[in-house]
Amino acid sequence: MPATCAVSEKFKCIVEELEPDVHQFFPIQLKNKDGIPYDERYYLINVGQKFAAILVGKSAGCTQSWRVEAIERKMPFLLTHDDGLVLSKPKIAGRHLWLSQVIAPNTYFCSDELMARFKKEKIKYFDSARNDEADEDWIAEENIAPFLRWREKHPEIDMEVL
Repeated sequence: MPATCAVSEKFKCIVEELEPDVHQFFPIQLKNKDGIPYDERYYLINVGQKFAAILVGKSAGCTQSWRVEAIERKMPFLLTHDDGLVLSKPKIAGRHLWLSQVIAPNTYFCSDELMARFKKEKIKYFDSARNDEADEDWIAEENIAPFLRWREKHPEIDMEVL
């Protein structure tokens, strides 16, 4: 589904158990190609955590140049590959499902614990690359300096990424 994800009841229950009152789930009815509704309940998910945690200098998967988004505000962002990313262990500690911001914008990340629960419960069609973690604080000036300079020029945009 473009721009959003539909998740199963089982997915919803696991996420809510690990992170209660963090994410939003909106019930929807999915139908097969013949228009017949599926028996299982599905939800659109609004991931309630969006922040940057990728350590650019340690991540082989990060490209070296910042791109300018060709939509509306021309916000700079850093593209990445799915492999070779290193996450700040202190920044992601205690979190299970989040979206990246500025670096690999709108990329879903999940904890090892959440992924293990998905595998145990045989959640289908959800896969996440395993990322390394470093016991290093995530410092905005070291990881998203071009974005910070852009944001100084656009104070009207209310965006929390830190």
